[in-house]
Amino acid sequence: MNLEGSMFVPVFFYGREQDIWADRGIDLSMEVTGFGKFTRTFSQELATGASPLSSLPLAANLAGDTPVKCFGQTLNFINQCFVPEGSDIEEPADLEGATLGVPGRGSSTTRYYIAMWADLYGFDLLNDPAEIVDASTSTLYNFLDQNEEVDAALLFTSSTIKALANDGLRSIFNPVPNWEEEYGHPPSVTLFGVYDDFLENNPEAVQNFWEGWVEAVELFRDEFDQAINQYGAVGGIDLSSDGEIEVVREMVNNETLLPTEWDDGWIDMNVQTFDLVEEQGGLENAPAAEQFITMDDVGSN
Repeated sequence: MNLEGSMFVPVFFYGREQDIWADRGIDLSMEVTGFGKFTRTFSQELATGASPLSSLPLAANLAGDTPVKCFGQTLNFINQCFVPEGSDIEEPADLEGATLGVPGRGSSTTRYYIAMWADLYGFDLLNDPAEIVDASTSTLYNFLDQNEEVDAALLFTSSTIKALANDGLRSIFNPVPNWEEEYGHPPSVTLFGVYDDFLENNPEAVQNFWEGWVEAVELFRDEFDQAINQYGAVGGIDLSSDGEIEVVREMVNNETLLPTEWDDGWIDMNVQTFDLVEEQGGLENAPAAEQFITMDDVGSN
C-alpha cells in the first residue's frame, strides 16, 4: 500500500520501473490510496508480506494484536510549523495566546507535535494557544499565505514543501534537526512493517525488499530530474513550480527526507518517541522495543 501524495511514492514507482525489486526476485505491486485505507494496511490485511505504513498507525498495530514487526523506515517527519514572514513569532513557545492551525486534532502530525512540543518546550499545544483552528492542510496554507485567520499552522508534507518554496512564509519548527539534536536521529513518519508469518517463512525476501529500497532511494537521488518529472506528481509535488522541485531536491541530496539507515539507534529513537506520544494521549499503548528488528535480526531467522 502507498499513501496518496506522500514523497516516498515516487521512489517506489521509479525504482519499480528500473526493475530494482524484480531483479531481486520480488514482484512488487502497489496500490496508491487515501490515508484512511492506508492506516488499515496491516490491521485489515490489505497488504501481502511487507509494506510501508504511517508510523503511529503502525505503532498501534505493533502494540496491539496485529502480528507484525517493523524492520525499517521510508520517510523522515518533515511536516513543519509556519508563520507569515513578518510575524514576531520565533519558536513554538511564542504561540502562547496565539491562534494555531492544525490539520486535524487527531492527525498523526498533531499528535506528534503535541508530544514533541511538550518534551522540548514544556508547551501544551492544545491549551496554551488562545485558539485552535482545525482545517485541511491546504486551507491552513492559504490562511498563512493570505496572513489571515491563524498566526501559525502545522502543515502536512505537500503543503510544507509549498511553504518552504514561498518567501512569504517562515518555518518556526522543523522536527528533523530538533529531534536529531535531542534524540540522535530525526523522527520517522513512515515505517516498514512485515507480517510475522511472512518474516518467518521469507527472511531473504524481506532483506531483498529493504536492499531494494536503499538502492531505489540512491537511484532517485542520482537521477532526480528524470524521476521527479515522471513521478513527482504522485508525491504531491507541483511540477510547474521550480521552487517546490528545488526544495525537494535539497532534501533528497541532504538525506533529510528519505533515510536509508536502520539500526538499534534508530529503533531506540522511535521507541522513545512513541513513549512520549503515549504519555500525551496520542497512543493508547506504545510498542515495545522487541517489535522492531534490524536486518541482522532478519538474517538470524
